[in-house]
Amino acid sequence: MASYMAFVYCVSLLSLIASQTGRSDETLTKNWYKFTSGAGGEIPTSVPNAGQCNSRKPVWLNGTQPPLDGNIHTLNLCYSLSAYDPCGISLQIRGKHCLHGIVYELLPTTSANSSQVITGASYCAGTEKLCPIGMSSKTGFTPNCYVAPTVSKQPFLDLIPTKDSFRFECILGNVEPQALYKVTWKLGYDTIHEEELQFGAKTSVLQENMLSLPRQTVLGKNLTCAARGRYIKEPKDHWGAPLASDPFFVGIEVSDASGLPLYLQSNTLVLPESEDNQIIDIRSTIPVRCDPLTTRLTGKDCKIVIAIRNDNSMDHKPLRCNKGVVEQLKLATCSVTLTPDNWYMGQSISIRATKDFKYDGERERVIEFNMTEGPGRSIWDGYVPHPIQVRSFYKKCSARSTVTCNCAVAARAGDDVIIVDRCNSMGDIKIFGPDKKVEYNLLRTRTISTDDIISPNFRIYAVNGGREYHIYFPHGAMVKAQLTGGGFAQFMNLWITPSPADFNRTTGMCGTFNGDKSEDLRMRDGSVYTGPGAGFGQQPKDFSKHWRVGVDESIYNGQVPAHSTTYKKQYCSCVKPQGPAPAEEYLDCQMNSDAQRCDQRGEDITNKNFEYSAGVPKNAKAFEFDPNFDPPTPTWPTPSGWTKANATKFCEDFLTKSKAFQACNDTLTIDEDVDMCVEDIKLSDGVEFAMAALAAFKEKCLTELSKYPDTPLPMDAFCINECSGNGDCIDGECVCFTDYAAEDCSLKKSDIPNVYFTPPCDVATEACDIAEVYGDGFVKSTDLICTFQPVEVSEGKLKLTGRETEVQASYENFAQVRCPVGRARSKRDAKTPPAGQQAVSVSNIKGARSSNHIVYTQYNSLCQLCDMTTYKCTVRANMCLIEGFCYNTGDKSPESEKGTQGACDPNKSQFAWQYPEDTGLPTWAIGVIAAGGTLTLMTSALVLYKTVCRSRAKVVA
Repeated sequence: MASYMAFVYCVSLLSLIASQTGRSDETLTKNWYKFTSGAGGEIPTSVPNAGQCNSRKPVWLNGTQPPLDGNIHTLNLCYSLSAYDPCGISLQIRGKHCLHGIVYELLPTTSANSSQVITGASYCAGTEKLCPIGMSSKTGFTPNCYVAPTVSKQPFLDLIPTKDSFRFECILGNVEPQALYKVTWKLGYDTIHEEELQFGAKTSVLQENMLSLPRQTVLGKNLTCAARGRYIKEPKDHWGAPLASDPFFVGIEVSDASGLPLYLQSNTLVLPESEDNQIIDIRSTIPVRCDPLTTRLTGKDCKIVIAIRNDNSMDHKPLRCNKGVVEQLKLATCSVTLTPDNWYMGQSISIRATKDFKYDGERERVIEFNMTEGPGRSIWDGYVPHPIQVRSFYKKCSARSTVTCNCAVAARAGDDVIIVDRCNSMGDIKIFGPDKKVEYNLLRTRTISTDDIISPNFRIYAVNGGREYHIYFPHGAMVKAQLTGGGFAQFMNLWITPSPADFNRTTGMCGTFNGDKSEDLRMRDGSVYTGPGAGFGQQPKDFSKHWRVGVDESIYNGQVPAHSTTYKKQYCSCVKPQGPAPAEEYLDCQMNSDAQRCDQRGEDITNKNFEYSAGVPKNAKAFEFDPNFDPPTPTWPTPSGWTKANATKFCEDFLTKSKAFQACNDTLTIDEDVDMCVEDIKLSDGVEFAMAALAAFKEKCLTELSKYPDTPLPMDAFCINECSGNGDCIDGECVCFTDYAAEDCSLKKSDIPNVYFTPPCDVATEACDIAEVYGDGFVKSTDLICTFQPVEVSEGKLKLTGRETEVQASYENFAQVRCPVGRARSKRDAKTPPAGQQAVSVSNIKGARSSNHIVYTQYNSLCQLCDMTTYKCTVRANMCLIEGFCYNTGDKSPESEKGTQGACDPNKSQFAWQYPEDTGLPTWAIGVIAAGGTLTLMTSALVLYKTVCRSRAKVVA
C-alpha cells in the first residue's frame, strides 16, 4: 500500500521560546521542536501554576520524560483547566531524548488533536521566571538577575556569495552605544567563532575558511549567530541573555513541493499508492565554488554530483512477484548535478510509491543522498547529505436480439490506442459446399500509434488462445476482455481493475472510483443522475445515452486528440548496493515503471498488429450504431416462462457450486453476481449468459485474493469456462480429457474447423505472403495445416482446377490462423506477386478431414476491380492482366527464347500477349524468288515456312 521515508534526527530542529504573555499554540505547525528557553528545555511533569510559561492554560506531561535510548516514545499531555481539574483535556505527542536534550513532536492545540475544544492553551517548558524589566541574566530567567542590555530584535543571518568564495553576515538590530555585543557563531551545538562589536557596530562576518570543526565535516548542520549585550561599565561577566538568529542549514537541502525542508517536518514523507508523484527538491544552500588552479590542472568541470539511493535493507520481508522483488519506491532519476550556476535553483525529482496491487501495508524506506563528485574544497570533504480513457462499444447481441452486448473495447494511453474488436459483422456469410449461411463477426486486435513509439508498459496480452485479452496501462490499471457468446464467441465481457492512481479520478459508465456507490451515476457536469432507472437493479437508460461518445470523440479506429504525446515518464529504483557490485547495475531506470503487476500472463501481442498511423489510421471506419435503439423493458415472467424465483435459484446454485465460490466464500459475497445473473436471464430469456456471471465472480475473486502477498492463489478454481466440463483445471490451465482439445476443452479432436472469411490482398500495395483465415474451431497444434488449390468461381460455385499445396499454419487464436502463401512460378522476375485466386481450407490434424473452402483473392488494384461478394474481378479498360501481372496498352512482353516479343492489346485480348500478324511469306523467301530460284526451291521453302509457323503457333498457344 503506502511507502514512506522515515527519519528523526536530533539536529536541525526548530526552536520554541515562550516570549509572549497569554500566547496560544492553536496555530502551531506540526513539527519536531526543541525548547531553548532559559527557563528550561523540558515539559514539566507536574501541574504548572496558572500563568506559568506565559500561558493561560499551560500543558504538562502526565508521565516521565523519554529515556536516552535512541527511540521515539508516545507521551501523554494534559491541559490544566483548574486546580480541581489538572488533566481536564488530554493530548498525545511523540518525543525523543537526544544527546543535547529532549525534542518533542508538537501538534496544534486544537480540538482536532485533543479530546475537547481548547482555547488559549500553549505548551510549557522549564520552571524559572523571566528577569524583571531592565535586568537580565545569562539565560534571561531567574535566578541571578542583574543590570544588562536586552537584545530586543532578532539578529539576521545573511549569505553573501563572491566570485570564488562566500561569507556570512550576522546583522544586529538596535544597539546601545554604551554597550558591547558579543556575537557567537555555532554549527549545530559547537561554537566556531566569536566576535565583540562596539561603538555602534552592527555586523559580524564569518568567512568561508572559518567554517571548520576538528575531525568533523562542516556541512549538514545548522549555522546560527546569537548576540548578547554588556554595559561597558558593568562587570565583565554580566552579559545579558542571548538572542539567536533563525538557523541557516549549510549543505544539501532536500525539500518538499511546498519548499519546506524535509528535516524540519515530521521526518516521515508518506507516499500513498493512490496519489500522484510527490516532488522533492534538491539544492545547495551555499555556493558551489572550485579552486581555479585545480580546475585548470585537472580539466574537470566545477560541479557536485549527488547520488540518490533507495536503501531497502530495513525491509526484512520484501514483496516478491514473478519478476523478482517489487521495489516500493520509484524516483525520476538516481542523481543530480549542482554547478556554480544552478546551486541555488534546486533540482526537482519526482518520487512515488510503486503501485503493486497488494495489501502489503506500510513499508519503510530511507532515501540516501551521497556526494560522488565534489568541487575539491575542504568544506565539502566527507559530507554526506541527510537521508530523507477506456471505451466500450455495444451492438445488438444478434440480428434477432432485443438487447445490446459489448463487442469492442478501445484503450488509450497518450497517443497510443489498443483495440480488441468483434463489432465488425460480416453479415450472413455463405459457406461453399454445404448450403448454409452463418452470422459471423470478425475478431481483430490492433495497436495504433501516431508517432511509431508505443508508450512503455502499455501492453496487450492474449490469454487462453485469444478467448481473453488483458490490456495493461502504464500507470497499472488493467482491462480484461473475455469473449463470450457460444461457439462463435461473438461478444465480450469487460472488467476494469483500476490503479490506485485512479482513485477519485474516474468518470463515465463505470462510475466514480471512490468507494461510494451513490456517486456512480455521475454525469459529465459532475451532477449525480437521479432520473428513471437510477434505483438499484434498474436500467438508467438516459444515463447510458448521456455517456455515448460521438464520432469526433471516438477512439474506435485509433484517433486521438490533437497534440497527444507518448505516455512516458522515467522512474528509477535507485537501490543501494549491498555488495561490491558497480552501483550502475542497481539504478534500474525505466519508463513508466512506477506500477508493477504480478498477474501478467499469456502472449504479448502488442507489436504483432502494430500500425503507425501518423495521425491517420489505416482503414478508418466510424463505429456504426443505431442512435435510436431503445431496448424494451423486460418483465417477469419471460416469454419462455422464467420467473424471478426460478432464475434466482438457478443462479445461486450455479455460482455456489463453482470452485471459485469455495475459494472466496470467506472473502466475498455473491449477492451482486446473483443479481447480475438473474438480470441476464430476464433480458435474454435463457441461461446463455450464466457463464458470464460466473466469470465476473471469478475475476472479482481472483483480483481480491491476489492482493494478499503471502496467500497462495488457488489457481485450480480459475480456469476459463470451467474447462467446458471436458477437462481438469490444474494451476489455472485446462488439461483436457483424451478426446478433447482447445484452451477450454470445448472441442473434440475429431471436430472439423469452419472457415468463413479471408481478406483479399492487393498485390500493388501489400506483400500478400500471408493469408489471414478467420473461422472457428481452430486448435493450437503443430499439426495445423492450410491447403491451397487453384480455383475458378462461377455463379457462386467453386471449381477446383489444380494441384493441392499443403503448408504449416500459424495459430493466432481460436478464431484466426495465418497461412503462408506460395508464389506461382512465372517468367517475370518481379517483387510484386501475381494476382489470382485460390481455395483455402484448414485442418487441425495433418491427414484428417479439412474444413470447407473459402476463396483467397490476390488482386492488383492497378488494373483490376473486384467484387468480394461474388469473388469476381474484372480488368480495367485499356489494360491487360497477363500471367497475373498488369500491363498498359502497348506494353511489350518479356523476350522469348527466340527473341520474339508480344504486346498488350486489350482490343484483342486482356489476358494474352498479341504478336504481329503473318504476311504469308517470310522476307528471305521473297528475296529468293526475285533472284530467279527454281520452283522446287520455292516449294521446299514454303514447306519449311509452314513447319516453322506451326511450331511457333504451338509455343504461343
